[in-house]
Amino acid sequence: MYAWKMLLLLMLGSAVTQPALAATTTEPIRGPISHQVIIEGGLVWPGGDLENGFMQSPLGIDAGSGTELGFRYRYYFRSSLSISPSFHFVNFGPHVGEDPNLVEYEIQPTSFRYSLELLFHKMESTETVQPFLGVSAGLYRNRLTGLDKNLITEIDGSTNSLGLAVRGGIRRGDFEISAVYHRNRFDTWQFFWTGCCQSYSWDSISLRLGWSIP
Repeated sequence: MYAWKMLLLLMLGSAVTQPALAATTTEPIRGPISHQVIIEGGLVWPGGDLENGFMQSPLGIDAGSGTELGFRYRYYFRSSLSISPSFHFVNFGPHVGEDPNLVEYEIQPTSFRYSLELLFHKMESTETVQPFLGVSAGLYRNRLTGLDKNLITEIDGSTNSLGLAVRGGIRRGDFEISAVYHRNRFDTWQFFWTGCCQSYSWDSISLRLGWSIP
């Protein structure tokens, strides 16, 4: 009789604990204390004064599309919210022209971006497609090299600005793809000589691919 009672208790215990174990195995893989190191790269398209004509605009560069490369460390506060410091180097396509003596020259804009991003996302399983939306702010180090508008004076100037960005995309497994709008506005006399400090707009759009290092 005692053996039958013990067998019944074991069966009841198994029935109760199995759902709990199943629930545990279906929980998100990345919990509140998880973190990732992510390598990112992609294409960038210039806007504002970067896009405007070199000779048609007093601050225009006529830059082309370029490349972006960077990395970030992402820390998860919870399954739907994370924060990540990041660094990116942006290399816009140079403007190439010829001076009156038919000598070729280049105007090259670049930017170093140190940012902090807050990311909202839906984390359920690494095997599903997960949308996300992020906002970030940081320090942008903007540099311009080449020739002034007079095609004689050389330029090699840098200036800092407070940059803002909005990013949206999707993720699956260790990969994510996103589109980013960067707002990059600043005042400086370091670039084209106009006799006074000028307000520049170096806004841009990026298409970025990220890979989480396992």
